[in-house]
Amino acid sequence: ITYALNGTDIVRTANGVNKVLGHNIIGLEFTRIDDPLNSVQVDISAQKVSATGRMIQDSGQITVKLRN
Repeated sequence: ITYALNGTDIVRTANGVNKVLGHNIIGLEFTRIDDPLNSVQVDISAQKVSATGRMIQDSGQITVKLRN
């Protein structure tokens, strides 16, 4: 399974099948953290112009513990 930024879409690919998970993404970064928890940090940023012309932006970060 892979996750990638394709233009402004987050795409998950599994067994040759692509699925768009999100739109309007301007930044996506995966960082492997070598710690006892064996985890990955995911940073994501999104941006969109609203119907009224206002720029809306948001970003977030999550740390995921890997299995096996």
